Amino acid sequence: MGRNLPPPAVSGPASPQYGFFGDYASFYEAAADSSGYNSASIALAIAKSLSGFLSGFTVPELIDSRIQQMHSIFVTLDEGRRIRVLDIGGGAGTYYFYLSRLSPNFELDWTILEQESVASACRSIDRQPFRYIDDLAQADDLYDIILASGSLQYISDPYEAMERYSARARHLIFNRMPIHDHDRDVIKIQKVPPHVYEGSMPVWFFSERRLLTALRSLGTIVRTWDVAADEGTWAQGGARSMRGYLIRPIRGAR
Repeated sequence: MGRNLPPPAVSGPASPQYGFFGDYASFYEAAADSSGYNSASIALAIAKSLSGFLSGFTVPELIDSRIQQMHSIFVTLDEGRRIRVLDIGGGAGTYYFYLSRLSPNFELDWTILEQESVASACRSIDRQPFRYIDDLAQADDLYDIILASGSLQYISDPYEAMERYSARARHLIFNRMPIHDHDRDVIKIQKVPPHVYEGSMPVWFFSERRLLTALRSLGTIVRTWDVAADEGTWAQGGARSMRGYLIRPIRGAR
């Protein structure tokens, strides 16, 4: 969880020390061969990013296309009221800072669910405009939006997680998900370039057929989109495309 924009670069023939590796039988087998996400070095990098945002963040003239996509989704869901958001693996709150600047009319009530190490490091920083939790049990009963962007593929059981989120949201945004055409999901290890942070972690590449079946069981798929800015990176791991989905859950719409 907690990926920040932009995504890590992927290895090429001259740099096999990082990128995507293996085809593991289970998430836990891959976890045994990687350092994992809940580490001090990753927590430090994310806390440093949060401090940077809080030190006078301004929206750059050229906006990342992934930010533009998320802004367009939020605009369609804006009902002129406070929007309560649970950001799964939200890291330093990248989306919060951009969306709050791009649309100051949004009243964003933002919560970030992160690994314990990340949440602890970021809670110690003053003046942050949102709160961190490290367990879904600490979350509220219902949110207007649950956002999982670039994070579901790093969870040990993403399908079970999607079920849990659907019971707590009026809208679900599952974004930046690597998909392929095979009938089974594939589990690899992602080794992150050291200039981003030191680390490696298990990662899912989703079967589109299986993923769509799971998403349709949650409710109505209102909108889908391709995240073209991510595709070059993840294609080298076997992804055909990177996808985003806006879902209106059956159980969350109450």
